[in-house]
Amino acid sequence: MKGRLLVIDDEKAFCSFLRCVFGNAGYHVETARNGREGLALARAGAFEAIITDMIMPELDGRGMIARLRADGNEVPIVAITAYTPYEINLDAADTQCIDQLIRKPFTAHQIRNAVEGAILSAAHREKQEIPAAESFGMPFRNQGL
Repeated sequence: MKGRLLVIDDEKAFCSFLRCVFGNAGYHVETARNGREGLALARAGAFEAIITDMIMPELDGRGMIARLRADGNEVPIVAITAYTPYEINLDAADTQCIDQLIRKPFTAHQIRNAVEGAILSAAHREKQEIPAAESFGMPFRNQGL
């Protein structure tokens, strides 16, 4: 088993499709039907990635992502939508909070590549963090050197 994914979409057919795609790829998939349910699940458990629709009732994808990021949760997020970024009014701040944006309709191969790419990118970002100078036995500041 690879890891846990959270799928958030108000369309039951898309949830079923993504559960099948990622279940067959070795992931454990949990689903939510709106942003409120998805946010509660994301806050309650650790996920390797989240796939979320952007347009949903109760709490849309943008609101769910903003609240999740405000919590300090940096889980990779793949946003899915039937609209262009202009039609859903995504701005630079929104796009910096997501790892991938995929337009519906998409193939199983496309969504799998997007999610696995987001997971790999997040792992690479974590490895690229520069350790503090103290970890190398050096002073944090140049003290008269």
